[in-house]
Formats: sequence, structure tokens, C-alpha cells
Amino acid sequence: MRRSGDDKSLRLAMRRLLWDGPIDAVASAVARIQPRSRTRTAMATNFAALEIAGELLSEDVAAETLEWMMNLFEDGLTEFTDSFQPTMNVRLATYEAMAGVMPAASTASHSDIARIIATSPTDHPGLYEERIADLLDWLDAGSVDTADRAALRQRAFQTQSVLSTRILGWLGTDDTDAFERLKSQAGQGDLDALAELSDVQLLDLSEADGLIAVLEERTHQALSEIRDGRHNSGTVGTFDALTLLNFQFPDAARWRLVHEVLREPAALADQKSTICTRIASLADRLPAAERERLIDSLDDIATAAEGFWPGSRMAGADIVLAVAIDAVAPNEAEAAVIRLALGSDHQRVNAAKLLGYGHCPTMQPMLTRMIGDPHPPVRSHAARSVGQIAARTPIPLTEVLAQHIAEADGRLLPLALLAGLSHDAPPLNRIGGAAGTRLQDHPSAHVRRQAERVLGH
Repeated sequence: MRRSGDDKSLRLAMRRLLWDGPIDAVASAVARIQPRSRTRTAMATNFAALEIAGELLSEDVAAETLEWMMNLFEDGLTEFTDSFQPTMNVRLATYEAMAGVMPAASTASHSDIARIIATSPTDHPGLYEERIADLLDWLDAGSVDTADRAALRQRAFQTQSVLSTRILGWLGTDDTDAFERLKSQAGQGDLDALAELSDVQLLDLSEADGLIAVLEERTHQALSEIRDGRHNSGTVGTFDALTLLNFQFPDAARWRLVHEVLREPAALADQKSTICTRIASLADRLPAAERERLIDSLDDIATAAEGFWPGSRMAGADIVLAVAIDAVAPNEAEAAVIRLALGSDHQRVNAAKLLGYGHCPTMQPMLTRMIGDPHPPVRSHAARSVGQIAARTPIPLTEVLAQHIAEADGRLLPLALLAGLSHDAPPLNRIGGAAGTRLQDHPSAHVRRQAERVLGH
């Protein structure tokens, strides 16, 4: 596929093999790419392979590949395009491929990459900015020299955009001005800036109160639009942020409109489901009065319009909420989990999430089945839940499952396990230590980096 030029089929095949293995087959294919010896036929597939599986390259090959791509930006992009007349957008494909290769390379080139980010055109479309921002995920702050860091900082303060906000988040750990700018943007309702904060509780109470007021006004407007038959996918993030901040800042919480969205029959399944799962994940912190209101509204919560994606329904998110807030008896909760675990793809995902939140502990053995589910999101959420349970209340079952996941071929399950183990940054226990140690030798550089973070807690 790589040599034939069929990049669409290659992407599907590589992603599946990277998820579940054999991962060595993907590593072998991507290692055969020789960027400096290229043909027009394989150009699109080479870039696609590097984007998806560049993290499987050896450190030396990854460094050489990054150097070649950086040279394209410096003086070779026009010549390259004129020579090969590629059908793809070379600039965009190069950004994507660089982000794919960066995890595998040493940090020696990171200052040069910072310069490329800082000097990228400010009039790029949003998609370009998002792909450039992906480079920041792997950019090591200690490897960027003073001049290039200053250039990044200048770019961040130059204008407000997706990329500048991501740079502020990258700078914010040790740059007071960048951190304050980020908080200011978040306080004005910039959800991208809010997402860049490592913890929303870094906001002080007055900042949180102002942001909650902004989100409440947006929610009020969204409800009016919903009742008029108009829907905006951006409201999902607004509703989720308002719900989260209500939990994190109870003295500033405003729950009334959250309840209104949940009771509104014209609200979409996506909009309601996001709120339901957020509440379920933090149910032990839910005020008693809000819990009673939710229990009284369960029938209305279960009624929702089809979601943004064709065929999307509540998929049991209302059941997840009911179980989490103890609105059903224990035996009924267990039966509900079984029904979800045997239901549609989305229902099985919700069953895995519910178990990861710590509810229905007697049903945790069902995760054994779920980590082998044919639907990748179910497997991923089940593995994450195993990690969450193992980090919170380690038991023999989760120890066995964590060991099995850590030995799995592919990267889907190991990455999800590590995400669960590091959820809320709990103290590292024996299960997390064993999984992290084993995964330090994984073929995927992404997995190895995540394992190092888990071991560093």
C-alpha cells in the first residue's frame, strides 16, 4: 500500500495495526521510508505513514527524517513542489508528519522546531494552526534555547488564535505572564484556554465566578436556540465546562441551567450525555439538593433528540447518571450495567465508563470481556477504567487485567491503561509501577513517554 500511493487505504490499515498489532508490521513498513530517495507515486503514502506511525522509528532515523522535513520549510518547499507536483498539500502534510515523528526523535532538534512554529504564517487557516499546535505536545521546554523560546512567546502574544493559546499553555508552567494571559482568556469564556490550564482550580474564586457567569449566559442562549430547533455543536463544550466548574467551585456554582438542559426534550443526546457522564464521574461531590433534583428529573433526562451524528442516541447515559447518583437499588444497578454491556457500541462504552468511575464494583469482572470488544472505543474505555480502578483501589482482578493489557500488542490498550493510571495523578502503587516499568520498552515512543510520566508521579 505504501509503495502504491493508496494513502486512504494505508491510513486505515496502519491505524488498525497500530491499535491492535502486529505493531512490528507497521514499524517495518515505516522504517523502509527513505525521505531523500522519493517518488511521486509514494509521496502521499510516505507522509501518511510518518504521520500515523513515525513514533515507531528508531531515534537516529527519526532525527534524520525530522531534519529532512525541517529543510523543506527552510529552503526546499517550493523546489519540492515544483519537482514532484504532488496532489496533496505538502505544507500541511509536513506539519502532520513532523508531529508523528517527534516522539521517536531525540530533543536535539527541538529548538529548530520551536523556530518553525514561531515563524509559521499568521494567516494560516484553522486546520493548519491545529496541526502546527500538535508539535507542541512533544516539544521539550528544556531543549529550546532562549532566542527560540522568546520567538514562541512573541507569537503567543501577537494574536489570539488556536496556536497562540496552545503556545501559552506550553509556556504557562514557568512563565507568569503567559499563565496570566491564559487565565484571562479562560475567564472571558475561551474554552481552548480553559483546556490548556493543567487544573481549572488554578483559577481563583473571582475568576471562576466570572467564567461561570459567561458560561451560564451562553447556556441560556443555547437553550433558546434549542427550543427554536437550532443546534450548535459548540454547546457541548459549554455545557461540560459549566458542569465541571460547578463541581470545582461550589461557592460560585450555578446549577439551574444545567438542570434545564437535562430536562429539555428538544436537547440533543450529545448535549445531555456530556453532562450526564461528567456528573457521574464526580458524583461523590454532588450537593444533596442537586442530587434530589436530578432524581426527580430522570424521566425527562432520558428523553432527547437524535444527536449531531446520525443515529446517535442517549445510549444509556441517563442510566449511567441514575446509577452514579444512587437513584436505583444495587440489584437494579447491576442489571442496568449488564444491559448496557450487552448493548450497542455506545452503550458498551458507557458501561465501561461507569465501572471506571467506581460504581457497581461487583460488576468490574465485565471489564475482562470489554478489553477484547470488537469496537475500538469500547476496548479503549475499558482499559482506561482498569487503570483508574487499579490506581484508586487495587484489587487482584485489576492487577491481572493491567498485566494482560501491558502485554498486549499494539498501542491502543497500553495508552488507555496508562491514561487511567495517571487520572487525577494518584500516588503510584504497585500495579501502576509494574505496568509503567514494563511499558518503558514498548515499540511506540508515545507509550514509552506516557509510561515515564506515570513512573514520575
